[in-house]
Amino acid sequence: PFQMSYRLKFKEPLGKGWRRVVREQIELAVKGLNSGTDVDVAIHETRKSMKRVRALLKLLQPGLSAADYNRENQRYRDVARLLSGVRDHAVLSATAETLSKEATGSARQAADAFLALVTAESESRAFGSNVKVVHEAERKKAARVREAIAALEVAAKSLDKLRVKQSSFEIVRRGVERSYRNARRDMKRSFATGIDEDFHVWRKSVQAHWRHMLLIDRAWPDMFAARAQLAKDMSDLLGLDHDLYVLIERANSLSDDDMEGSGR
Repeated sequence: PFQMSYRLKFKEPLGKGWRRVVREQIELAVKGLNSGTDVDVAIHETRKSMKRVRALLKLLQPGLSAADYNRENQRYRDVARLLSGVRDHAVLSATAETLSKEATGSARQAADAFLALVTAESESRAFGSNVKVVHEAERKKAARVREAIAALEVAAKSLDKLRVKQSSFEIVRRGVERSYRNARRDMKRSFATGIDEDFHVWRKSVQAHWRHMLLIDRAWPDMFAARAQLAKDMSDLLGLDHDLYVLIERANSLSDDDMEGSGR
């Protein structure tokens, strides 16, 4: 229900509107983390909520002092980082599996061999770790969740103190323009350098634009819904690109012993 209201309403004063959106995302995150059921899903959803809040802050940036913007952006980034698990291994397996399904001939054999290697590593981690190690990992995760909930409760209390210099939609218009200009700059840099990290930065800019379109879609529903969908599609493609990069890096790091069977 909260996600449906991730948008600014034109009959609502901007100051009231953006606080409502942030508060709803905080409540959504805290409720999930407090539920105690399926912690991994709650963590994933909380990280998405933090991205939504940070996209909104980016939209409001022209109306915030540099100190306020940096502090608040850091605050929500820190919560997300607290909860960032090691997802690379799961992504690696999924990417290798997709490659295996889509490839043919020797490429498929190589992808299958690589997938087998990654799966074997994953299983040896799961079964090789004793009960004590597993308990310790769960204890650390629970501690990080508690820390994140405490940080979010502090964030909720500090919301009313945060001031936007000019409470009008002119701030939002400037925020969209600035963010989009920066995204185009990131795109050009990516193609100029060809460096994965630059494409990764561009993806974050694309995600911010996608969320900005959702926030203001009432202004021009057909146009902004189309832009949001295009930006989402671009973000997914750039995400796949990054997953392949992670896989290539892992393949390049294999020792000669591993390489023989994995078709590097």
